[in-house]
Amino acid sequence: MKHSEIVLTPDQRRVVEQAVEEVCRFRDWTLEFVNCRSNHIHVVVRCGDIPADPVMNQFKSYATRALRDRGFFPESKVWTRGGSKRKLFKEAAVVAAFNYVKHQ
Repeated sequence: MKHSEIVLTPDQRRVVEQAVEEVCRFRDWTLEFVNCRSNHIHVVVRCGDIPADPVMNQFKSYATRALRDRGFFPESKVWTRGGSKRKLFKEAAVVAAFNYVKHQ
């Protein structure tokens, strides 16, 4: 890694979750569940046929901006590149993802 690991505090985690909620409202996506942990985030979202990369980029951009607007990490890289992006094609898969994100 070229930068120090970032560990999000409970307050910072709330900022990230609120940013994800804001993206979903703005884009008219259905947020099923969001769970920001100290070093990663899980999101289950219904966003139609939009590819996963731009969806993840929107979440990272909004969250970074929200954190920086509140004075957190002014010069640090916040997120790693990439991330897990799974399309869920069946309702049972959405329910399983929701349960995993909620209970992990």
